[in-house]
Amino acid sequence: MESKFFELNDSDNINEFIEKIRVAFTTTEEKPKIKNQLYFDTFDWKLLRKDLTLFRESQNFYLSSLDNKVQIDKIEVNKKNSLSFWQDFPDSTLKEKLKTNLSIRAITQIINLETREKVIKILNDNEKTVVMVSLNKVYRFNRSNKIFISNEVRVIPIRGYEDEFAKVVDFMPDLGLKETKKNLISSILEDKKNKSGNYTGKLNITLTREMTATDAAKTIFFDLVKTVKQNEDGIKKNIDTEFLHDFRVAVRRIRSALTQIKEVFPEKDVKRFKKNFAILGKNTNRLRDLDVYLLEKEKYTQMLSDDLSSGLETVFTKLTHERKTEQKKLTRFIKTEKYKKIIINFETYLEKTSSDSQNAPNSNVKILELACRFIWKKYNQILKKGRKINDSTPDPVLHELRIECKKLRYLLEFFSSLFPENETSIIIKHLKKLQDNLGDFNDLYVQQQSLKEMLNKFDTKPDQLKQVSASIGGLIAILFQKQKDVRKEFSKSFGELDNEDSSKLFRKLFYIKSEMTQ
Repeated sequence: MESKFFELNDSDNINEFIEKIRVAFTTTEEKPKIKNQLYFDTFDWKLLRKDLTLFRESQNFYLSSLDNKVQIDKIEVNKKNSLSFWQDFPDSTLKEKLKTNLSIRAITQIINLETREKVIKILNDNEKTVVMVSLNKVYRFNRSNKIFISNEVRVIPIRGYEDEFAKVVDFMPDLGLKETKKNLISSILEDKKNKSGNYTGKLNITLTREMTATDAAKTIFFDLVKTVKQNEDGIKKNIDTEFLHDFRVAVRRIRSALTQIKEVFPEKDVKRFKKNFAILGKNTNRLRDLDVYLLEKEKYTQMLSDDLSSGLETVFTKLTHERKTEQKKLTRFIKTEKYKKIIINFETYLEKTSSDSQNAPNSNVKILELACRFIWKKYNQILKKGRKINDSTPDPVLHELRIECKKLRYLLEFFSSLFPENETSIIIKHLKKLQDNLGDFNDLYVQQQSLKEMLNKFDTKPDQLKQVSASIGGLIAILFQKQKDVRKEFSKSFGELDNEDSSKLFRKLFYIKSEMTQ
């Protein structure tokens, strides 16, 4: 049996409700309790998306299911402890569950609730408790104000007394109570998530096949600019590294769309906006590089033996200090008029633009026709370039292929709503395997070059420099070997995209329509 929930609408009639319960049943009552609960989640709602809630009550953290039917774990924490990431929590089931669900995202407070609870125990003739009725008056804190939300009545069963439970549940409508499918706090949290925009760093673009290219492009750009703006505050507050990551990905997608969705806007406008968004990318580059290094700290340390890893602490201390400087620089830039104008000017341009006002060859073309043309062309460019790669091909050629694959991935994501999801997901899955291989290869190459540059610029005491040189030299050797191993997997990864099944699927989705539009 599960608890049943009812809503008592009038905040003033709770005493009348209690009196009716006393008349109808033999009861005893517990002393009223006041509970203050702080609820937490990540900016992209990683916990609520999995129907999990994390809240703090007094010195205890609780992780439970959204409906509160299952309590996963409870741990006591020191009030002075700052708990933002999963690794900040004491060892527990709760910590392991957070590790799985949060990854590198930080938790922040999403809502502060106060619950005034009164429990009425319903007794049988032997004065045994057979059912419990919990009356909860729930308030929400909004800055300095405390706002009443609702009264909730929860009828709680006790094993072995199913008939008594059913009797109490049946009595609730007689008192004018309406049963609710979810408990009140679950509803409040879900409502909070939905009103906050239900953020996701993934593209959320819906196009129709009859849209003009101008209208489709505007839809794509508005969604991407929204993502850029949603991450500004998290960057300035330095909450976690994913705000900058999502910000950069959205900027990169805007630049890619400006380049690849060709001749929809006048070329002079495209050049201007590409230049502006390149400025945004440039101002974030160094901070993102530092984030990547610091996120890899544990992995780098584990790669080396104890005698070689001692110099890494000096390296990461230096990187941490540099990151603080870069974080402040980026925060200042986001607050500048120059940054604000880049965003506002682009949004204003999109708002004023229509397919009829554009002097560009593709502005009035149906987006389905253009999408097929662009995707088919990029796919064949990748096949042509990839088939030329062998064991002696220089590393930069693989880097060029990686960039082309990223462009194709963006095109598929921009236009995915125009094609059957089950088929485009197969293509993206195969493309992702190739991208992962090329991405790993490129990352390993870049890391080696960066470590070499870091070593050349490292300014420290001679004895520390010796340790640092040994650590960085060891890392470079290991990364070089890993890069060679990754390269050996290229043919297999490329084969995921360059095979008969993939070719048939690309041709089915894009080729015929593409040919018809030539």
